[in-house]
Amino acid sequence: MLYSRPLALVAIASTLLCAQAKADQMDLSSAFRAAFGSSPPLARTVMNVAGSGHGYYQGRLLPMHIVPSDLIAIGGGSYALVAMEQQMDAAHLYPGAVSVTYLKQSGRGWSVERQWPEFVWTGNFGIPTDGTWTLNKGRRILLMVPKSYCGGGQCWNNIAVLTFGPKVPHLVGSFTGGAAILATEYPGCPTYSYVAHIGRPHSANAVLSVRYSGWTAPSGFIEPRRPFSQTVDYVVSGSGFVARPPLKLPGQDCPS
Repeated sequence: MLYSRPLALVAIASTLLCAQAKADQMDLSSAFRAAFGSSPPLARTVMNVAGSGHGYYQGRLLPMHIVPSDLIAIGGGSYALVAMEQQMDAAHLYPGAVSVTYLKQSGRGWSVERQWPEFVWTGNFGIPTDGTWTLNKGRRILLMVPKSYCGGGQCWNNIAVLTFGPKVPHLVGSFTGGAAILATEYPGCPTYSYVAHIGRPHSANAVLSVRYSGWTAPSGFIEPRRPFSQTVDYVVSGSGFVARPPLKLPGQDCPS
């Protein structure tokens, strides 16, 4: 009988946690039905637009597989429903999409306030994320949307960071790590190549860090190469990121 009370408490706590998880899942599913008019998963086609990263499919319809991901309280009884859209015919370089719907809870139901389909294109192999998490920075909730991929002898990762204002969501910033950035030659500008490495922040108020490493060479040549490296923390300022210390990459002032 010595352990009966602690075991009983554990069992009660476990039951409560399971019930809460089930209730949260029901809220997520019901919010998704209100936003998309169907239970998850949902299959639909969307028009490929500029900025999607799907250059080959420009102007074509893309088959998407949509599932709910997060339901985030944004105040005043309103919530942001985040859904992940997987592009079903994507090669490894092509991203998926993230949609955002603002809803208000009314009784046992939901009313849609506004929706942003394909709000952000991010990820690879048509998949926007391996799994999200949230960070609280003061009064701001940040949703981290990471995706990693290894193949062909190299690895790279993407991350997009979203936040949710009272009226509209914001893309705070997005980064691609592991893929080499190769320079286009411009007269008077150096030749360069660099790779971004996404990591943990070094300061308490930062969200993430990025280490940029690579090389530069005189304009029009690839030799002699001079190595460079810079690590910066990214902190949120307004609705975007600011690099600390200020970022200075090779070719930053050259024509884009």
